[in-house]
Amino acid sequence: MTVPFVIRRAVFVLTLSIRPNRSRKTMRRIPALFVFALGVAPLFSPGPAVLGQQLSYRLPSPATAVYQMVDTTVGTMTSPDGASDISGNSNITYTLSFEPDGEGVRASVDLTDFTGGIQPPMGAPMSVSQTQAGLRSYVVRLDGRGLDEFAAGQRRRSPSQLPLFVDAWEAMFPRLPGGDVDPGDSWVDTVTTWVAGEGERVVAYTYTLDSETTVDGRRQLRVAISGDARLTVTEGGTPTSIDGTETGFFLWDIERGLVALWEVSRRYEGNIPNEPVSVTFTATTRVRLTN
Repeated sequence: MTVPFVIRRAVFVLTLSIRPNRSRKTMRRIPALFVFALGVAPLFSPGPAVLGQQLSYRLPSPATAVYQMVDTTVGTMTSPDGASDISGNSNITYTLSFEPDGEGVRASVDLTDFTGGIQPPMGAPMSVSQTQAGLRSYVVRLDGRGLDEFAAGQRRRSPSQLPLFVDAWEAMFPRLPGGDVDPGDSWVDTVTTWVAGEGERVVAYTYTLDSETTVDGRRQLRVAISGDARLTVTEGGTPTSIDGTETGFFLWDIERGLVALWEVSRRYEGNIPNEPVSVTFTATTRVRLTN
């Protein structure tokens, strides 16, 4: 089995050969979904109105930022013949510049550094270029709560060979409450991303304000993240979906008015319809403000 065949069509649909008891000549090929995108300070209580005002996007000072996004995704397919794994990793740097845009803020998100790779089920590790990963720079407009629209560039990733579920805008610009909040208050948002250009991932997030903490002398608000997700890939006109959960948190830098850290782990698992095959995906994504 060649590596290009294993990761064909850039949606990571792995075709496993199930060997019958009699002969290789009667081998039946089963198409199966193998999609990858793969000390706290004491609580500070300044009052709900102040917290609500602090959790809002505005023109940051300075009006530039650098984020590093690190992702590791692992997928396992289990059939009567055994288990087969594939994994991917990526390290991406985005440089952002902000400017006023009416009552909102415009952010130019430039991809300035990228490394990525895949470990297929068989063979040596493979490096992935930025083009093969389907990643590019873009411009977004933010209102007080978060991403309002893509002003330039495409929201949907192009067909990709990189196992990656998350797009960076999801982590850099999570939805904020848009009003007064107390510790323990929650708000919701639904995020849609496209995996490998064809698979669709939809996550219903719940965000909960936890507490205020101090990191390296800077006041930050900690927001817990939980999500129920569904990943769907259509091959040959037939959709296959698996469900999952996502958990984590982000830290909001009060002074900068930006996410300082976003970290989420996810696990998806399910069965291939009408086949004795199960798939499991685990992934962790960490996005950190470095400057």
